[in-house]
Amino acid sequence: MAWLISGLALAGPRAALAALPPAEAAAASANVEARSEPVAESGDEGWMQLPPVSWSGSLTYDLAYLTADESEDSLRQGLTARINGRTFIWQPWFAHLSGTVGLTAATGDGSGNSEALTGELQLDILPQSRFPFMAAYSRSNSQFSSDAVAVTNDYTSQRFTLSQHYRPLESDTQYSASFIHNSQDGESFGETAQDTLQLDLSTRLGDYQSLQLSANGSRNTHERTDQTATQYNLLANHRYTPDPTLSVESQASMNQYDYRLAQGSYESRYTQLHSYAFWRPEDMPMTATGSVRLSNIASGGGSGTNSMNVSAGANYELTRQTRLFANASVNLSDSGSDQDVSTSQTLGASYNPDPLMLGGFHYNWFASGSVSNTTGGEESGGQQASLQLGHNLDRSMSFLGGSLGFSLNQNLSAIEGNNTDQTLQLMQGGSLAWNVSRGSSMAYFRLNATDSRSLGGDEERAFQLVNFQASMNQITGRYSTWNGNLTVQATRQNVAGVAGTQDTEMGDFEISTSASLSYQNQRAFGVSRLRFGSDLRINNNQYKTVLGGPEDSVDKSWRNQFEYAVGRTRFKLTETWSEMDGRSSVLVMFTLERYFWN
Repeated sequence: MAWLISGLALAGPRAALAALPPAEAAAASANVEARSEPVAESGDEGWMQLPPVSWSGSLTYDLAYLTADESEDSLRQGLTARINGRTFIWQPWFAHLSGTVGLTAATGDGSGNSEALTGELQLDILPQSRFPFMAAYSRSNSQFSSDAVAVTNDYTSQRFTLSQHYRPLESDTQYSASFIHNSQDGESFGETAQDTLQLDLSTRLGDYQSLQLSANGSRNTHERTDQTATQYNLLANHRYTPDPTLSVESQASMNQYDYRLAQGSYESRYTQLHSYAFWRPEDMPMTATGSVRLSNIASGGGSGTNSMNVSAGANYELTRQTRLFANASVNLSDSGSDQDVSTSQTLGASYNPDPLMLGGFHYNWFASGSVSNTTGGEESGGQQASLQLGHNLDRSMSFLGGSLGFSLNQNLSAIEGNNTDQTLQLMQGGSLAWNVSRGSSMAYFRLNATDSRSLGGDEERAFQLVNFQASMNQITGRYSTWNGNLTVQATRQNVAGVAGTQDTEMGDFEISTSASLSYQNQRAFGVSRLRFGSDLRINNNQYKTVLGGPEDSVDKSWRNQFEYAVGRTRFKLTETWSEMDGRSSVLVMFTLERYFWN
């Protein structure tokens, strides 16, 4: 594609326009006539004319002071110059060129002086055509990625990207290819690199079919340890929809991994073919589905496993309240030395009558049941019957100028089989929610609780959860706004008699809390262009340690910021207090930034 673009450029605007679609060519032709007429008499002098350049930039000074528990105070300052530019080559429709260059110098207590050169450069050739090409390069330094505060294990990273797209003139097919090279270089870990190649194709095959193909490969290398990791992926998606009642989707994929690490080498490949069909006839109240899945897992040692799954299912609406369902599946697995075949069949029905009105409440109940049979597998098959009953009650009403919602629900399920102990499970819960909106202000509160427990049998399980949520958005003036969120969650559980688990008794609730409160003022103290923001966040998680004792982990942060702009100059003063596991720190930062543009 690169030689084609170069040839079009050398041939002149007429040849380049011939490669564009008619609509694009007509618009570009007018542009060529208007801009190229004086140049046509002077040959190639048009290439020597300098196009207009749109540029902008900034000069930023940062001063940061950090104090923290169990560490010495530090002072760091930095100066950053940044220039952004954008122009075109030859004609605006032919190529766009944009870039950014940044130079940062910083000094601080204990870290000495440091400098870094960062930047980005991007070239777009024929961006509005059927075959746009893009090349980009960027360089960054983690030490100056934010707030001019030094970070540990600083490194320099580079990224190089090539991208090409192509769409034929009279076709629904689209092609794309891209190559990305990433590299990082740091004193602590040395040099690492990642190369990725991506190829894509999408097309329509007639009126009813579409096809998408994708292939990519990546290779990661670590120069210091000579370790590599390679991965290849192939994916094909096919969709067939002859009419609205039928659709068939098929997917084929292959994933291959090759690792050469210090611990040893490892190779594996996973191949899969999956097809899924959905059918909803227009003259019958039913839906039918079917799927086939073939897969293979192979390792470098030569061992592998082949498996196949075939399943089909159907749902039939006997009445508006009654539904019948059935499904069946066959599973085959072959690992060479061990073969296994298992099947399952299920038949069931569900009934959900219309809701009843009890006063101002909506009441609804439902019932469902099924019988199933399995053969093969680790449990050597068996029969099982299940029954589920449930009901719920809900109501919505006006309350204190807002909307109040209330609901209660309860479900009881029973399972019995010749290879399964009889189990009886009860789940119940309720919720209460209230929300109000007045103008641009709103408030929302919700409290819900659930309880799940087994009744009888050898296994005893219980789980309880209580959750409370509150949020508000309050406009307190023309320029000021409050936002707040609060979440409190409490859980507890016990497990007894379950194979593979340690028996636990129902204990105290484990509580986790998260809260945030923020305030924004676009005209602090009545001063125009003086903005103030405050953000408070608290996260409190209670958990049990390995020894069983309760322990709290509390994270808190409070950020306050003043920002003032005068013309092209911006001042910013930020103070951030944070606490994690009892250790606190305070960061105070002053920023002065001056913008430039033409």
